[in-house]
Amino acid sequence: EVKILPMDRIRIKKFIKYWHRAVLEEQLKVDKKDTISITNELYEKIGMSDALLKLSSVPLLCAMICALHYRNAMHLPTNKRELYEECCKMLLEKRDEERNIIQKRLNLSYEQKKIILAKLAYWMMKNNHVQISVEDAEKAIKRAIAGMNIHSDEKVVFKYLFERCGILREPEKYKVDFLHRTFQEYLAAYEIQREEDWGLLKEKIGNTVWQETIGICLGFAKKSIATDILEETLKKGTELCEEKKYLFTAIE
Repeated sequence: EVKILPMDRIRIKKFIKYWHRAVLEEQLKVDKKDTISITNELYEKIGMSDALLKLSSVPLLCAMICALHYRNAMHLPTNKRELYEECCKMLLEKRDEERNIIQKRLNLSYEQKKIILAKLAYWMMKNNHVQISVEDAEKAIKRAIAGMNIHSDEKVVFKYLFERCGILREPEKYKVDFLHRTFQEYLAAYEIQREEDWGLLKEKIGNTVWQETIGICLGFAKKSIATDILEETLKKGTELCEEKKYLFTAIE
């Protein structure tokens, strides 16, 4: 069994250097000085952002961030929610567009793909799953597409999402998980705000597994809802002193 381990800062820096040399210099014929400047600028941004650093540890996502940075005229989203949304768009939509791949059998919109995957991610989070069987994934997708205007069964939809979107992977035979834990957390947060399932979120305050999802949800929530969640967080932090370090991570 072979696994791709996360890259550390040194390897991330090398990866960014090689990506820019191969894509900008060799393919796009960008001036060498400009390429070096763009490379250094991106690495500085990654070094100042925990969210970027976490994603950049995965080679595929690091390449995606390099492309996003260059495509957006050396600008990257300034908050986690916007960054994760841009990465989702690149994985779910722009890969096939840029390769001029036309789906004939099944053609889902970006929103449809996102909703299906968000429902899957939320179900996995609620059931404490990081990895599930293909069979369970298909069952979750069957529930997700019920009521949606999709004229294909769950097996076809799963195969499409798995093969074409790049956000799901097969860590071992007949098993499936998200390419990076961050995408599961972000999509679960998206589904929580879509369903307005704020009560469950408040129950998860203090649970370290949910702290990143709670933080992302605050970015989705209306001011009154976010305030209510923060007040509940502070209340629990006062009552349960031993959990304060987790609660204030969620507030962040």
